[in-house]
Amino acid sequence: MKRVCLIFLMSGFYFFDLSAQVKGIRSINGSLISNQLPNLLSDEDIFDGLIEMLLYASNAAIQSASKFNGFNNNSDIKIYFPKESKKIKKILIKAGMNNHVVAFEEKLNRTAEIAAKEALPILENAVRSLTISNVIDIKNGSSNEATLYLKEKSYLKIYNKIIPIIKKKVSETNVLDYWDLLQKKYNMLPFTKPVNQDIEEYITEMTIEGIFVLIAAKEKEIRKNPKITSSVLLQELFKK
Repeated sequence: MKRVCLIFLMSGFYFFDLSAQVKGIRSINGSLISNQLPNLLSDEDIFDGLIEMLLYASNAAIQSASKFNGFNNNSDIKIYFPKESKKIKKILIKAGMNNHVVAFEEKLNRTAEIAAKEALPILENAVRSLTISNVIDIKNGSSNEATLYLKEKSYLKIYNKIIPIIKKKVSETNVLDYWDLLQKKYNMLPFTKPVNQDIEEYITEMTIEGIFVLIAAKEKEIRKNPKITSSVLLQELFKK
């Protein structure tokens, strides 16, 4: 039976046919799993189920991260003042510039939300490269095994994809203007050492980390309660 996952990205509705994707991947990478994984499901079911989980978790993570306030209102992935510059934040707040600090952090997160959606095609391509060995490791691995696989396969590609976007968006969202202002204010204070943080690289790294935090959370949730997906196959695959 054709399994269709309805996802909502940004302001439009998109239909994502998981069944068509997993069959295509299986036909390329083959299947010899059931003799290695004790399970009543067929080889095809196991392969399809794990791919479905990866696609579901990836889509859910990007949907959550790329919506308005997807980063800013989620304490698990919200981008705060750079750790290396926390002293600046503390001093600036004491100097009465708390509103500037809050506005700056909001700009950081707004930029991440805009860039996050660009990671989805790369994550999907990583799923398409799934092998039988990967499937076995993911099925029997830890609660974030699929996330670790995706991160290993796609981190650098996502970084290279979104950093030029972030460089463009920081201009549109005035992030650099805010950062330059805060740095200048701080550097003008007596008894402080000048700072020079690469804010574009910082946003890029934190955006990617946030995406994988969400994927890991969704994977763990599916393994623990596969009924959240409404997928009979995943419910059978991860039943206790």
